[in-house]
Amino acid sequence: MSRRGRFDAYDKINRIIEEGKGKHFDPDLVDIFFKEKDKILRIKKKLSI
Repeated sequence: MSRRGRFDAYDKINRIIEEGKGKHFDPDLVDIFFKEKDKILRIKKKLSI
């Protein structure tokens, strides 16, 4: 997958989570996810091979 494709997919996932807040996803957890997103991405990068 190209770098742009990854960003498009990442943007789409963020929109799905935001739009599902309170419908499919717990609003408090969505808020925490977006608040801690940078930390989550750093951990993902650190653990990626």
